[in-house]
Amino acid sequence: MREFVRRHRGKLIAGNTIVVAAFLISGAVSTAPQATLFFTPYGEDTIAPGAAVSLDVNVSAAVPVNAFDVVIAYPADMLEIIGTSEESSFLDLWPHREEHAVKDGVAEMHFTAGVFGRDGMIGTGTALTLNLRAKKTGTAEITFRDVQITASDGRGTEVEAASRSFVYTIRERGTGT
Repeated sequence: MREFVRRHRGKLIAGNTIVVAAFLISGAVSTAPQATLFFTPYGEDTIAPGAAVSLDVNVSAAVPVNAFDVVIAYPADMLEIIGTSEESSFLDLWPHREEHAVKDGVAEMHFTAGVFGRDGMIGTGTALTLNLRAKKTGTAEITFRDVQITASDGRGTEVEAASRSFVYTIRERGTGT
């Protein structure tokens, strides 16, 4: 065996290098996000205290997806959710509509939803519309937490998900830029 290793050492090292490189490349490909959650405002990102605005929760999926379990977080002293709408949503199954909680000044809204009787959604679509009211001046970042998205593969396979936050600047009307 030692003689075999000594004679074929160069080939074994080259072969192992190729195997390791292939493993690293395949790992890099499989960790790329297959779905991204992001917010799209209906208007400007600067609003006045007391103003009501709408913000879409959107999904962009590179693979067919059909179930979502999402927590949206925002500063409780800056914003409040005054309502939601599924009117423009591609989702049609809502087993867990909304659950609101506030902890340490951070408000959270949790929803679970899915696509029923179809092959899932691929591309970009609106999951939910949030109707918000600004409470006081400052900067309010809305983020996603605890995101779980499953593929429409019949097995409930979780897909790699990314998310992008959104920031509202809340200031009195007529104040500078």
